[in-house]
Amino acid sequence: KEEVCWSAFRVFDANGDGKISPEELKAVLGDEQVATVAGSSSVESILKELDGDSDGYIDFKEFMVMMRNLGEKQGGGASG
Repeated sequence: KEEVCWSAFRVFDANGDGKISPEELKAVLGDEQVATVAGSSSVESILKELDGDSDGYIDFKEFMVMMRNLGEKQGGGASG
């Protein structure tokens, strides 16, 4: 499962530096399909919510928190 998350993380992390910048987030969330899934949340609010260490970037650990939360919201929570 973590490998799947790494694959998703790399979609966002365009320059491969191990963290998602606001610009990278905007680039991916600009895609209509992703925007539909993510809802109308602004990049700033998403970043603020996910950026646990307030460095202005989303690292893989922070990304995993988001993925877990998404799984729980979609009913895929504590299945094992």
